[in-house]
Amino acid sequence: MALGYACICIGDYNRLKSLRLAGASEQKLEMIYRHNLGVLRSNISYNIKHGIKLFRVSSDIFPLITHSEIAFEWKNRFREPFDEIKALVSDSGMRLSMHPGQYTVLNSGNQEVVDKAVVEIDHHSEFLSCITPDAYAPVVLHVNSARGDKKTAVSRFKKGFERLSDASKKRLCLENDEKGFSARDIYDLACEIDVPCIFDNLHNAMNPSYELSDKEIIEVFSKTYVGKRQKIHYSQQAEDKRPGAHSVTISHREFLRYYGDVSGEDLDIMLEVKDKDLSCIKCINCLDAKNSSRYREWARYKYLGKEKNIET
Repeated sequence: MALGYACICIGDYNRLKSLRLAGASEQKLEMIYRHNLGVLRSNISYNIKHGIKLFRVSSDIFPLITHSEIAFEWKNRFREPFDEIKALVSDSGMRLSMHPGQYTVLNSGNQEVVDKAVVEIDHHSEFLSCITPDAYAPVVLHVNSARGDKKTAVSRFKKGFERLSDASKKRLCLENDEKGFSARDIYDLACEIDVPCIFDNLHNAMNPSYELSDKEIIEVFSKTYVGKRQKIHYSQQAEDKRPGAHSVTISHREFLRYYGDVSGEDLDIMLEVKDKDLSCIKCINCLDAKNSSRYREWARYKYLGKEKNIET
């Protein structure tokens, strides 16, 4: 089992830099991209130190890189930092993933949107190939567009999928969402195009389809993982927020109940939560109750959480 979090490492004070298109000179791009690779390296080192084996890499490492007005050769230019990061990932056995944003819609009715989605997904796949030796590190995608009817949306998605590079096709995973494509919908599509499914418990609570428990749906989804370790997303509903909003922190008691219910030791679990690595470390410590040094470590993070006004 690996436990992880997404994108922003609160305990590591290094932060990614961004820029606007108007200021995107080649010199500025190189400076920011090199800085952001250093932040990624630092985040991965932090994760290794704290026993975090699963990490979603931010899509913001190379801002503007897929913009039509940007022509920047990046793959060979950053070979040294890429090799350093890949060595860290390889030695630690860390599993990386990426998740393009909500505007990456492979089955849009707008062809320009689809064109951009293909470029975006292929970039994510290529970037992962530079930083991890894992040929199947996933690029996670929602099906997103269900305008008109789902049958048409699925047909458009399959056409968009065929335009992806072979490497992208191997990396792509589908995730159920809270409005359009339910767990049943993405399972049916994933079986047609032969990609894995990632189960999201909170999205399923918002948009159920199967009359099955989470454990049973996860077992169904496991059939899409041939030679790959199954991954799920876990989150908790935020109090006093819109339905489907992620909580600020993970209630460890609720997590442990869920973990036991779904046989969590057989899964890689990505926590989607506002306090990121803090909740991840908390849950790792709770699962490693015999290690007293981990409890001392958690005490440090309780203070960090209070500094950032996070209830741990």
